[in-house]
Amino acid sequence: MPRHLFVFGYETPSQQRNNRAKGWDDEDSVALWITADSEPAALEWGRRVATDFVRQLYAWEGSESAYDWNDASFAHWIEAHPGERFSPDDLDLLQQVQAGEHPDFRAWRP
Repeated sequence: MPRHLFVFGYETPSQQRNNRAKGWDDEDSVALWITADSEPAALEWGRRVATDFVRQLYAWEGSESAYDWNDASFAHWIEAHPGERFSPDDLDLLQQVQAGEHPDFRAWRP
């Protein structure tokens, strides 16, 4: 089964507070490998991972102002040419999951 590099943006609780208070547009991003039958299947699972990660990120802070990542329209994509955007060493360090499996969110905790 092929693996696909899913990249997504999100807003941490502190970024959300600062963005609202100061009119900023700060956000973070993360990438992970998803092994799936197809690119659409990897993209669909990646969206689920992003949604669940943001929910967990806000839960760690005890924040009740978590947003629905799907409704927030953050950038996300399957990277067509990972080797052009990332170094081989960086690509080797990324988490890898099967579609249907969650990565270790603690590794992404700020």
